Amino acid sequence: MLVITEQNFISKRCKVEKIQKYFNRMYRASMLDRDLHFQDKGISGCQTSYIMQVVWRPGLSQEDLSKLLLVNKSTVARHVSQLEKSGFIIRELDPEDQRKKRLYPSEKAKKIYEEIIDYLDDWNNLLLQDFTEEEAEMITQALQKISMIASESIRNKNSEYKLD
Repeated sequence: MLVITEQNFISKRCKVEKIQKYFNRMYRASMLDRDLHFQDKGISGCQTSYIMQVVWRPGLSQEDLSKLLLVNKSTVARHVSQLEKSGFIIRELDPEDQRKKRLYPSEKAKKIYEEIIDYLDDWNNLLLQDFTEEEAEMITQALQKISMIASESIRNKNSEYKLD
């Protein structure tokens, strides 16, 4: 018979919360720093991910962008609309399926893309500055694996995010 004591419960709860707490803190700090860095460019921190995906995949549909970023469709539509109004994204109807909207980077997006990449390189270097190259590589590989597991988990639970 399993007996859960208060100490056992607290110990297990702390282990479970610990990894999530650190991921959340890293994400929040990253988004706050991106917001500060890009505020004078007219984009928010999270919109940098949208711009990168559209530059990497010109003609990407809004639905596919939602799946890649694991963000619901209404949030993607709102951010894409803002980016379109700001001149970063060109949105066109798909000639084969008028229900789909295809996204293309504007010259403005292509220009800021280089700054986004430089910013992300600097941010990664800051986060890993106190680690050896070997440690940094191990951390990166572990985070990639954890990210893949998390992404696959949500895609298996919610068909809205399954990649075609």
